[in-house]
Amino acid sequence: MTGQQQPSDTPANLTQRLNIDFALQAAGLGVWELDPVTKQVLWDDRCRLLFGLTKDNQLPFEQAIQYIHPDDQARIDQAVQQALLGQSNGQYDVTYRTVGADDGLLRWVRFMGRAELTPAGQVCRFAGVAQEVTPQVLAQQQVQQAQDTLQGVLAIADTGIWTLDVATGLISYSQRLKELFEFTDDTIGMDRVYNPILDADQLRVAQAVNRALDPASGGLLDEEYSIVTQRTGRHRIVRAQAKLYVDEQGTHKLQGSMRDVTQERDTQLALEQQVQARTQQLEASEARYRQLAQSLEAQVHQRTQALVTANEELAAINEELRISYEQERLVRQQLENSEARFRSLIEEAPIATCLLVGRELRTEVANQPMLDLFGKGRSMFDKPLSEAMPELAGQPFLDILDEVFTTGIAYEAKGIRADVEVDGVLGSYYFDFTYKPLRNAKGSVYAIIDMAIDVTQQVLARQESEATLRQFRTLLQALPNMTWTNTPTGEVDFYNERWYAYTGLSLEQTRDWGWQAVVHPDDLPQTMATYQQALARGEEFMFENRYRRADGQYRWHLNRALPLYGEDGQLVNWVGTATDIHEQKQVEAQLEQQVQERTEQLAASNEELSATNEELTATNKDFIAANQALEGANHDLLRSNKNLEQFAYIASHDMQEPLRKIQQFGDLLKSQYGDRLGDGVAYLERMQTAASRMSALIRDLLAFSRISTTQVIAQPVALDQVVSRVLETLSVVVEESGAQVEVTSLPVVPGDRSQLDQLFQNLLSNAVKFRRTSPGGELVTPQIRIKANLVAESDLPPSLHPARYAQTYHCIEVADNGIGFEEKYLDRMFEVFQRLHGKNEFGGTGIGLAIVQKVVINHGGAITATSEPGQGATFLVYLPA
Repeated sequence: MTGQQQPSDTPANLTQRLNIDFALQAAGLGVWELDPVTKQVLWDDRCRLLFGLTKDNQLPFEQAIQYIHPDDQARIDQAVQQALLGQSNGQYDVTYRTVGADDGLLRWVRFMGRAELTPAGQVCRFAGVAQEVTPQVLAQQQVQQAQDTLQGVLAIADTGIWTLDVATGLISYSQRLKELFEFTDDTIGMDRVYNPILDADQLRVAQAVNRALDPASGGLLDEEYSIVTQRTGRHRIVRAQAKLYVDEQGTHKLQGSMRDVTQERDTQLALEQQVQARTQQLEASEARYRQLAQSLEAQVHQRTQALVTANEELAAINEELRISYEQERLVRQQLENSEARFRSLIEEAPIATCLLVGRELRTEVANQPMLDLFGKGRSMFDKPLSEAMPELAGQPFLDILDEVFTTGIAYEAKGIRADVEVDGVLGSYYFDFTYKPLRNAKGSVYAIIDMAIDVTQQVLARQESEATLRQFRTLLQALPNMTWTNTPTGEVDFYNERWYAYTGLSLEQTRDWGWQAVVHPDDLPQTMATYQQALARGEEFMFENRYRRADGQYRWHLNRALPLYGEDGQLVNWVGTATDIHEQKQVEAQLEQQVQERTEQLAASNEELSATNEELTATNKDFIAANQALEGANHDLLRSNKNLEQFAYIASHDMQEPLRKIQQFGDLLKSQYGDRLGDGVAYLERMQTAASRMSALIRDLLAFSRISTTQVIAQPVALDQVVSRVLETLSVVVEESGAQVEVTSLPVVPGDRSQLDQLFQNLLSNAVKFRRTSPGGELVTPQIRIKANLVAESDLPPSLHPARYAQTYHCIEVADNGIGFEEKYLDRMFEVFQRLHGKNEFGGTGIGLAIVQKVVINHGGAITATSEPGQGATFLVYLPA
């Protein structure tokens, strides 16, 4: 206020209207006091309710401590004794559990206070405030429970987690991945990540990671690849799944999971599990907060009505005071005493409280907690609030206070951020506060009482919990398979997105026990019986049943669920997975049907078998003889293979040597005795030509043998480079023929570079060699075109059967304008020693296309061709993409 203050506007008058209990109730606090001498506890109704008592606002400390949870009693008793002995500067601030004496409810409470000391150091008073903090404690427990649940899921799913910091290129990973890869460091760079990956997979994995790091592609990674562990050299297959996200600092990170799927790929029975943090409980806690806020608003309204009534009564008293001077003197004396008590009440209030007078909001009274809260000291007094706290400029509080002063409507807020300069340092804090207008006898607002509680730690803890939950949910979405979590009594409270995609249903349709609608009617009774038994015993649940897909089809699934227990040994929740085993069940059913049919056949022929026992005995002897003959044939085959290897050695060394001498001595005969041989020169040349053909035939046979017996070591091979090398090798014949070769962009495929060189060497040399003549008898210039495109497996020609299945194939076309062929001879073309033209017409050994087909088969593909005589030929090579 400014100007001369009237008696009705003084803090003394305010004392008559102020209800300190209302202030504490509005702040959600109760008041308590422990008599150091009698050890009697005195508390208000709110503190009493925190202990679940319907009566007894005064009771012995020994009785009160019995209502504290047994695990907390010793700690609280020790804290009280330390405060009563003046230790810790007499400060008392503890959080513990109470067990309601009458209602049996478990509550988390926070008791704060201090012990006042006499000059002699003796405790003369021990008092403070209390507040229920159950929602905050439960929220923290839920975060810890979510983390424990995640660890449980990762453990039962044998899954590790990893995070790539895009900015630094460093990867951090869990202990499971450290064991799997046999790494020794806690973080590694991207270059070391690729080292264990097999060469055949490195290019694909690197491309997949680059796509995932591009936000425009969706930021998702899902790849399987093979590794060789660092120390022991074990061969494993792993599946990595991840999602790109931006953390609170704006850093791009690729986070996900990885698991060893080697056994799963071998047996098709590996399981993985997921969990979902129980966010519904957090939402329920928030709902309880809203109900509490509504309750507080109702209490504020009741207290406001009480103050209005008190104002009216005070106005009547003031009217009576004017009756006589003596009565006025007595009342003034009373008011002065009340003013002193009012100031004492504010100063002794356990929460930060101050009185702001006038529209300028001058601080007239403030207790020590308020001075400590704002860090201003007594310099705040008698100054407009805007001068005492200039940092409030640009923040909403001055405008809110002015609105309260103008409208006379109280304002209350929780968890609001305020930038306040405390002890000369500007910082951000969060407060629960109440602005309550005070009116004079005329009904005009002349002051505002400000009550505030610092809730910075609670707000920061909630924000941290929310950030943890967001990161947790991101990680869950990176895990595969359908997963769920349910309460200890069996009600399902979470499914991952794969459940909704499979069933086509929402959470509301399938939560709690709604999942029963998806189970096949024939499987439901046994499913429920097994599930209920697992719930009752707290043991692992495992069952096979059929789930209805969104299109109405039922598919078999293997269900597994494990109970998760908290640190106190209590069952927290269940986490389970559903793995599709439909194909496996079909195979089992077929096998069972075959076994049944076979059993029936055996039963039907039992009598025949007993009657023909001697015949079977004779047949067994025949089988023994046949097995002996087969063993002999196998032995002969092994000997034949060994002889083939010896022949290959002989052919590459001993047989080539005589052919070279025939060539050399033939050249000597022609050069030294050619003039004497006469017609014999022609015979000599025919001999040398035959020797050359024999040498070429041996080389081609050796090449075919090596390709047939050599295992392909798959590495990324750029076909553009292969064709360039082959054209360089054939440059002489290409230039002589004037051939024009057109090559479009060709793909990179996994394979053996030397074998792919032979494939294109044979196709291109044939395209140049088999030239046709024009009607005028001139050789036509070869026109060769090489191109490639992707073809889906479903679009392959029906007659083709690639050696290895793939969803897509690279189709490489090699087309020419040569002599062509009739397609009825297509199957013969790829056989060894098969020729469609005479050896005098076109040279060659008849092995080239057989080599081509063998190379294609070794690479998991297939080959065919199309042609018409005189119209050229097109060879189509299909290799897995």
